[in-house]
Amino acid sequence: MNIYLVRVMTDDREHRLWAAATSREEAIDRVLDQVPEGWTARLMDDHGGTGPDALDGMKPGEIREIKAPGSGCAAGQGSRAAGESLTGP
Repeated sequence: MNIYLVRVMTDDREHRLWAAATSREEAIDRVLDQVPEGWTARLMDDHGGTGPDALDGMKPGEIREIKAPGSGCAAGQGSRAAGESLTGP
């Protein structure tokens, strides 16, 4: 299973980092399904310094906002509780 990192930009131009345990083709659409309309997303080329702990336990189809270690925020201003993840249909 591959996990793709997606960088999301909010209306306020803040960046948030999400992980998608999906196919490369589905990753952006699945993340955009979870964020407010009007936000943009792009697939990252690498893991952007995300440690393996942030991606541990992801199941196929799972979408997760990644938190910066020790900050309580996503890598770039998150809002979900640590460890909270979303799965799609």
